[in-house]
Amino acid sequence: MKAIRKIIKGMSKKTESPIEYKILNELSQYKNLEFETQYKIDQYRLDFAFPKHQLALEIDGNAFHSSEKQRLRDELRDEYLLKIKGWKTYRLEGWFCHRYPNIAVIKVLEHIPEVQKEKKYIKDVALMRVYFMKELINIGYKFN
Repeated sequence: MKAIRKIIKGMSKKTESPIEYKILNELSQYKNLEFETQYKIDQYRLDFAFPKHQLALEIDGNAFHSSEKQRLRDELRDEYLLKIKGWKTYRLEGWFCHRYPNIAVIKVLEHIPEVQKEKKYIKDVALMRVYFMKELINIGYKFN
């Protein structure tokens, strides 16, 4: 119980959910990656920001991103960040981040050159390819 409290206390300082905490741990394993959590741009707060590259990473859990109204709000926010501030937003579904955190972060990391030579990135890209190949096989895709 004490260990759980310590994890939750650490999580609340930099992240707002257990899934964000999982992604924070994943991103922290990259030596050359500069990012911030709960980064403010005007009236918005980004889950993860890569200011040097003007990239935002948002984790969409069911609690706050499942209704049509919430999805529309997210679209308007993303459009504002892109057109007014020049920031590109990547959205990842919470369930995928929970199950495959190392693969989930690849989408945004592919736009950050300084991490692409790290062994972890190369390994995670290979894992992502294996994952998607398995998924294609599971749905019956036939390779020539």
